[in-house]
Amino acid sequence: MSPRIARTLAVLSVTSIAATPVAAQGLRGTVVDEHSKRPIAGVHVTASTTTGASVGDTRTGADGEFAFRVPVIGDYIVRATTRGYVTTVTQPIGVVAGMDASVQLRLKASPTPGDTLPVVTETVPVEQEVPYLASVGFYARLHRGLGRFLTRAQLDKVRSDRLTDALRGMPGVQIVCSGQYCDVQAPGATSMFTRGVCQQTVVLDGVVVRSGGISGGGDPVDRLLNPFNLDGVEVYSSPSGMPVQFKGYMSPCGAIIAWSRR
Repeated sequence: MSPRIARTLAVLSVTSIAATPVAAQGLRGTVVDEHSKRPIAGVHVTASTTTGASVGDTRTGADGEFAFRVPVIGDYIVRATTRGYVTTVTQPIGVVAGMDASVQLRLKASPTPGDTLPVVTETVPVEQEVPYLASVGFYARLHRGLGRFLTRAQLDKVRSDRLTDALRGMPGVQIVCSGQYCDVQAPGATSMFTRGVCQQTVVLDGVVVRSGGISGGGDPVDRLLNPFNLDGVEVYSSPSGMPVQFKGYMSPCGAIIAWSRR
């Protein structure tokens, strides 16, 4: 190889490396009414560093969502302001390289009329988004309030090898046990034509591992899914509440959709 060609290849190699995109990180979330848990549109949301340097400002959409790209890793503060609600400022939120921090701000309706509103500081739950879960739309559905959700942090709090222990008390979910394992029984287990236990469809990483229905007979949830192996769980207690992309998993009482740890 001639020296001139070698130099040319070296320059191309350096240029290629310099053009490689650096992993981006962000801060996203949803603003909801503290009482109704419904998203609030049009909220003015700002993000800044702990030293006060502004990162940007935006307004929430109809779904109450907002998102910022942050320049560097570190701690950021989010402020949410809208008429009729108490202005809310979060505690510092840690953002790590290449990942999004996900938060939910719950605004309290203000009894104070006029433009001068009190300001409160809120400690909000922060969870680093798992890229795989983000790619399958898990967080988008969570922020929109479609179904019931369990994240890795919530599963860790239960400290059990039974998924049903994490599902206990969830609206629209009834736990039934027989022998060593427990299962989930949703509303509508009987109809005017058919009676019997209504099992939810169980889906793991997009693959149906148990078909749901009145007939039952499949393995219980606790035997199919171990919470220690999961990064996220979605629970839909009826077909009507399921996102359109999951309609193929439909059963008379919905589905449990789980995503494995990566």
